[in-house]
Amino acid sequence: MGLRFAGRWLGRRPASTLEDIYLAIDTSGHPVYIDWCKRHLLVIGESDSGKGSVLANLLVQVEPFAQAGLVRLYGIDLKAMELSMSRAMFQTVAVDVESAAELVTSFRNAMNQRAQDMAGNARAHTPTPNNPRNILVIDELAELFRQDAKVSRQFQHDLTAILGMGRATGNLLWGFSQNPRKDAIPIRDDFNGQMIAMRMGEAEAKMVLPSAALRVGAAPWAISAASPGTGWLWNSATKSAQLFRADWVDDETLQGLSATAEA
Repeated sequence: MGLRFAGRWLGRRPASTLEDIYLAIDTSGHPVYIDWCKRHLLVIGESDSGKGSVLANLLVQVEPFAQAGLVRLYGIDLKAMELSMSRAMFQTVAVDVESAAELVTSFRNAMNQRAQDMAGNARAHTPTPNNPRNILVIDELAELFRQDAKVSRQFQHDLTAILGMGRATGNLLWGFSQNPRKDAIPIRDDFNGQMIAMRMGEAEAKMVLPSAALRVGAAPWAISAASPGTGWLWNSATKSAQLFRADWVDDETLQGLSATAEA
């Protein structure tokens, strides 16, 4: 997978590949990459911490891959706000609980079908226009588990399956949440070691980050409220934590993003 694209408006900054998507430059001057080939992503931070800036920068980088037919995005946005500006990047965006439940179940079923198709033929998914990588983006992830018990259990059942099997089949989950608590996000620990911790209280940070992240210096509680978009990327594979600040992406740029290339 040597294909490289530089997302629009990012000038000479590092390009993204189908293995690693560029997010920002850390405080040491090194590029910050998200593994979007083998890992899901969980982003947690209190209100106004800048989670939207993280998502916006990722969407800018995803755009050329989407236009090439290699990636398809699906969204859940129960507040009908965070994904509205970039709606043209998504195949569909669910804005109510019923449609969200249908989307998650459909996403899981498509994953299961792909797993059956891959059985005996391939151990890992390679994105192509006929068989793209699928990413489910969920804003305010904890809201899915605040529904009645039956609906909440179904969300947990389907999302747990996606987190377990999705990496091998090219079906990934990107979740964003204000609430870090396990009782608010029962699937929290099923995200496989790739997390962005933005500004939050010390108690909350120690609740969600592993001790190894704290030992290497991750301290989301020390992030200034005057620096939205700042966060720590924790990578359990490399046992590293990078402090970065995502660039601001304006509304006009977000509205101009599209999964369809201009003729």
